[in-house]
Amino acid sequence: MKTYTSKEASRRLAAVLKDAQVSPVVIERHGRARAAVVSMRRFELCERLLRNALDAAAVDALHGSLEAAKDGKLKTAGRLRLMARSMAGLGK
Repeated sequence: MKTYTSKEASRRLAAVLKDAQVSPVVIERHGRARAAVVSMRRFELCERLLRNALDAAAVDALHGSLEAAKDGKLKTAGRLRLMARSMAGLGK
């Protein structure tokens, strides 16, 4: 994994993009990592993995909500249902 300062990355954008096709590139500012540049392929993979993880967590929250409702714990059921909706991107 390569690291560039923000000034360097700005001056050498083509090199940053080329390096990002091979592995993530870290951009530092004031000696601290501030951003990462990744290939589109890696980004799409991460998005897909995150979506799958959130979907699984939402399903777990819904199952928990149903169990809580069955046990008469309606406040817990409501909180879990709202959590599942927000993970699925459906609720606010």
